[in-house]
Amino acid sequence: MSYCEPALCTIIVYSSNKLYIIPLCRTEENIAERFGTTLRHLFSYPHPIVIAAIGKERYKEGTARIIEGLQCRELNKQLFFKLLDIFISELFPELQQQPPQD
Repeated sequence: MSYCEPALCTIIVYSSNKLYIIPLCRTEENIAERFGTTLRHLFSYPHPIVIAAIGKERYKEGTARIIEGLQCRELNKQLFFKLLDIFISELFPELQQQPPQD
């Protein structure tokens, strides 16, 4: 057993628990409230280096776009699967090798 296997098992178990648990039904009001709260928190504590690099207005606009883009549950699952695929490919590069053709 390599040193990576326990960590990988932990990630797989954690992700399967998060993916396959029946989600709570959230109302549109609840979703909008959480979205607003998230934006307020992100706007309250911007990193000074980011503000100096891109400006406060662009920071707010970009942050709002990112958060809006992460509101779709189905797209988030696909994003997670893609990131997991990349992670596994980097961890085990031999999985990407094609078998020799006869």
